[in-house]
Amino acid sequence: MMNSPHGTILGLDIGGANLKACSSDGDAHSQVFHLWKHPERLSDQLESLLQKYNNKTLREIRVTTTAELCDCFSSKSEGVIHVVESIANVRDRLFPQLPLRFWGIPSSWLSREEALQNPLQLAAGNWLAQAEFVARSLQIESGLLLDVGSTTIDLVPLIDQRAQPKGLTDTERLIHRELLYMGVRRTPVFYFVKDLPYRSRRCPVIPELFATLSDALLVQGWIPEDSRSNSTADQKPFTIRHSVARLGRVIGCDLETFNLDDAKRVSEELIQIFLNTLTEAIQKAVSALPSRPMAPIIILSGEGESLLISSLRERIQNVRWLTFSDKSNLACSESACAYALTQLPQPWKD
Repeated sequence: MMNSPHGTILGLDIGGANLKACSSDGDAHSQVFHLWKHPERLSDQLESLLQKYNNKTLREIRVTTTAELCDCFSSKSEGVIHVVESIANVRDRLFPQLPLRFWGIPSSWLSREEALQNPLQLAAGNWLAQAEFVARSLQIESGLLLDVGSTTIDLVPLIDQRAQPKGLTDTERLIHRELLYMGVRRTPVFYFVKDLPYRSRRCPVIPELFATLSDALLVQGWIPEDSRSNSTADQKPFTIRHSVARLGRVIGCDLETFNLDDAKRVSEELIQIFLNTLTEAIQKAVSALPSRPMAPIIILSGEGESLLISSLRERIQNVRWLTFSDKSNLACSESACAYALTQLPQPWKD
């Protein structure tokens, strides 16, 4: 971990559903914030997040964003500008003397003024910051960064100690299957399947946001209940009872016609389909890597790291597996892009 005699560096990863921060000494914090619902509250949310670092001597603030795709903005440029101005206003109030830099694509650092002049250069660049950090720090000759988040999955080729993606924009990365719009929390059930088992028959799935993969993971015991959280499809608590109700709704049922056993059968199939889809994408990405004397290495990070490492190791062999937590800690892994910002080479001279 990078520790400066002049203070720690703070990295911010501003997404549409989550705000993540991590300092260069590994102090990570994350908070759920659905920006598309309340874009005017972004500054307040960021201020709340940054206040968690009041006890530290900060040296710099570095920022990356993926929030610009939220449909509350008329364009990506508008979204980026909103993010830049929001964090700049918070910096001015809380830490007016701190340098503020933004991570851009291709790998570069921009000032506030440069970011406002070239907003599209900032769009959806967090994955590249993490990939560059991993490739350089671990000296990867042939490998893959696999970051599994709540909403998306990144599969970034790492070749000759650099990130070597085929695409840079969201659209290009989707085309090349280097970006999958599915994750371990927020992906709707209908993304994975057209029908599901119900007792002795199968029933078509209703294509509405009634339940997500997190409900299936909860019912199967992969993740714990959190009665305080209402970041769910129906905004009701994240408990087994409510998850059963949400999963039943997907096939037109309710708690009177759909029970825990029904939910377990549905959940098992959903999780297997998720793993099958992810396994196929990983195998395709690995097969495209250049041949090297040693087997390719896959670095797994993100919210799905601890959930998936055992299953993926069983499914995908002849590769070397490493988790981001092996080099940091689990909190840093869940805020891996924010942490990576703090570890990349200095964007400017002191």
